[in-house]
Amino acid sequence: MKILDRLPYCEEATLLSFHGGAVDIRPYQIVVWVRLQRLLFPAVLDTGFSGNLYLTATHLDSLGGIAFLKQIGHVEVNRLVQPVFESNVWLHHNRPGTREPTDQANPLTIDEGIIVAAENGPRIPLLGMKAITRSRLKLSVDGERREVTLKTRGLFY
Repeated sequence: MKILDRLPYCEEATLLSFHGGAVDIRPYQIVVWVRLQRLLFPAVLDTGFSGNLYLTATHLDSLGGIAFLKQIGHVEVNRLVQPVFESNVWLHHNRPGTREPTDQANPLTIDEGIIVAAENGPRIPLLGMKAITRSRLKLSVDGERREVTLKTRGLFY
């Protein structure tokens, strides 16, 4: 099953507006929609980030901070020790050929938690390769068309 179906990415900077505001998307950033609890927000699918999900406490403010999450440890990111929290994470499907999310979502396997930085975290939340790998998903990038496809494991995987 396709989760991301011909999701476009751009060669130029763009502005992404959503219910929580607007964010500048840099060239070549792949924007996906992630959900924690009831909070749906954009994240950058970052193949260079080896973790699950990395965001800041500020990103979670609309949920009342991080009080609803259980801390399970710490990890070092960019020479800073950051707290790790247990959380369920869902990746929302996109409307084919657009960045627009649908209501349909797939749970991700987040067995080592998410990183929530108090400060000095990412400008936009990052979804990393550990979440893609542990969820056994297949990622394809079409550089000519500037589109991304992400699939679940199936009969013809």
